[in-house]
Amino acid sequence: MRVDGVNRNVANNIGSMGSNEEAAIQKKIQSLKKELGELDKKENLSKEEAKKKKDIEQEIAELEQKLQQIKAEKRTEKEEKQGKDKNDVSKLLKEDGKGENIDERL
Repeated sequence: MRVDGVNRNVANNIGSMGSNEEAAIQKKIQSLKKELGELDKKENLSKEEAKKKKDIEQEIAELEQKLQQIKAEKRTEKEEKQGKDKNDVSKLLKEDGKGENIDERL
């Protein structure tokens, strides 16, 4: 039982790391958008500024894609966990002889 508790703690820590990574990415995107806004205010951009603007736009796009990937992975993990929990309950009920047709009810 203790091992199971340790596994849950590890899973919770991994989940919070994902949240921290999400927050860091969102903060970086905000910062880049602010910088991009400053460049957009200028009427005439030098070649260097135009290149910098293009690079910022590319980095924002990459970070937004990474953020979407992280969110999709979290959803998948959550769905897998919910499926596992459903199976665990079903197995426990069947072992007790109380859930012979539990799959039909769930």
